[in-house]
Amino acid sequence: MSTVSPRASARGLGGWAAQLGRRFAPPAHPGPSLTLGVTLALLVAALAVAAFLRLDRLGAPSYWLDEILGDTLTTHALQKAPWWQWISGLETEHGPLYYATQAATRLFGRGEAAGRSAAALFGLITIPLVCFAARSPIAGIAAAILLAASPVHVYYSREARPYSLLMLLTAVARNDSP
Repeated sequence: MSTVSPRASARGLGGWAAQLGRRFAPPAHPGPSLTLGVTLALLVAALAVAAFLRLDRLGAPSYWLDEILGDTLTTHALQKAPWWQWISGLETEHGPLYYATQAATRLFGRGEAAGRSAAALFGLITIPLVCFAARSPIAGIAAAILLAASPVHVYYSREARPYSLLMLLTAVARNDSP
């Protein structure tokens, strides 16, 4: 019978459930604590506020120069770039994943709201990941609330640029590290 480390079992099926179970275990020392239900309710409330801040009038301000350039490059690449160029990168500044997400937003249309929808979604997904990366439920909820209301994170989640994707990938990498 092989032994599996807790870290390896957390990566398997139900890894998030295992991580949540460890985070909400009774504290080793007395102090403030949150139950799983209260933590999830606060996280849902933070996500609701974050969704409002990121999605309300998402297409109202028109594209600015960098967003126009990114949209133009994506349009050009969809029409003329060979498949291998999508894998290796369309330009040196941004990776191919950004342009692939920009191409995927074309499913929602060609307007500003559609072009910015991926960034808003990445910003929303980052919030629970930051919450789960914390060492305690209280710290996780505090981080989630701060990120949900952070003016800088809201601003970059409302732009058709790769900044919220970078934050999401950083949060994913943080949740995977020991």
